[in-house]
Amino acid sequence: MPVITFCSNTTKETGKTFSIAALATYMAIEHNYKILLISTSYNDKSLSECFWNDKKKKSFLDSIVDTNKIDLDSGIEGIYKIAKSNRLTPEVIGNYTRIVFKDRLDVLESPNTKIREDYMAIRAYYKDIIKTADRFYDLILVDLDGNIQDTITREIFNISNIIVMNIIQNKNVVDNYIAELQGDLGKIKRKIIPLIGKCDPESKYSVKNIARYINQKDVTTEVPYNILFAESCSEGKIVDYFFKVMRMKGMDKNVVFVEALKNLTSIVVEKIKTVQQMKE
Repeated sequence: MPVITFCSNTTKETGKTFSIAALATYMAIEHNYKILLISTSYNDKSLSECFWNDKKKKSFLDSIVDTNKIDLDSGIEGIYKIAKSNRLTPEVIGNYTRIVFKDRLDVLESPNTKIREDYMAIRAYYKDIIKTADRFYDLILVDLDGNIQDTITREIFNISNIIVMNIIQNKNVVDNYIAELQGDLGKIKRKIIPLIGKCDPESKYSVKNIARYINQKDVTTEVPYNILFAESCSEGKIVDYFFKVMRMKGMDKNVVFVEALKNLTSIVVEKIKTVQQMKE
């Protein structure tokens, strides 16, 4: 089944995590897919916080216990332990995810560890975990952190059907993207969908202008900046947001936001078909 990887060519804030969370939630509501959403972040729970508000005041016991070590019994840490011992099966992965919508959307959260070496040990297994999960889920969405030039990132690119490259309305970032397309990214250009995250309609770097500039007019799309959506994500209420706005009509900014996700979904689905046909 298709693997769709969201990444960024810049360290600037592109809205990548909000965009992938929005797309996953929208597709889970509107389409009959069994989706796995994977976060690969280091020491960052932004994706999980879109769905759940787990923040709570630490107790005295929490403050004196070392919480930096990997908990090998839950989440990605549990899967890592199984994968490392060559016992990983597609069905097992679902036991270590958090459920947003039963049989529709599962989330595999980022590691709990704050120790860089432990994180890198887990990160080395993401490719195997994605390939295994691909046999159990209809669609896998990967929120990929890391330099687009590093080895593990490139391995995940290779097993991805679609790469959503998150860029922003900034000339230097767009120019860097063009330069990368002329380099190594050119080899996988057919997989790439450029996405303008946190898009401001008043910017002269509009989606149409950027699409024309980078010569990818047929696939470039956007996720507009929406303060109500952003606040909902910060409160762990992304699902509530969609249930409030999905059936709204008119020219409301939330209607525009949902229409943008509908368009992104259409482009993703068509891109999947194109890539699959090229493999046949």
